[in-house]
Amino acid sequence: MNFYKSLDHIRKMYRSGAKVAITEDGDFYWLIDGYTAHRIPKKEMELNPALFQPFKIDIMRGMVKEAESGLQLKDTGLTQKTSTKTLVPFVSEDQENRFTIWFQKMLLNLFPTESTLYGTGPLKPAAVKMYGETIGILLPCRNLSDIDIYDFVKGGRADA
Repeated sequence: MNFYKSLDHIRKMYRSGAKVAITEDGDFYWLIDGYTAHRIPKKEMELNPALFQPFKIDIMRGMVKEAESGLQLKDTGLTQKTSTKTLVPFVSEDQENRFTIWFQKMLLNLFPTESTLYGTGPLKPAAVKMYGETIGILLPCRNLSDIDIYDFVKGGRADA
């Protein structure tokens, strides 16, 4: 798997002055920017781990465990543009526990298109999996002003 997008994103975040955290988990590093977490094999790591703030592995493992226990999410194929970002709604596949979770398209694009998302609720972190392995964590959009449901349902712009 190519980790170029993830590493490039983290590099840009670090250069912009944003705080980036790191934690070790066996043969992997978790790089965390506040919106996403990327699981990078140590052998693929191109960045100096000493540049980033240490983060407790127990917190990361708890977040991953919760997200992995969720339901598979399906892309609705719709988008909602706001003044500053494009949002993409995903829905849970389970009819009994149906919920919608919104992600920033820019953050979704950091992960391979073949990956699958799993989530436990509309405001909870989602696991990004590929070939059965978790490769990242993605935080949903939590700002209600970014998700104008009324406008979306009433025929606001929704580009496929």
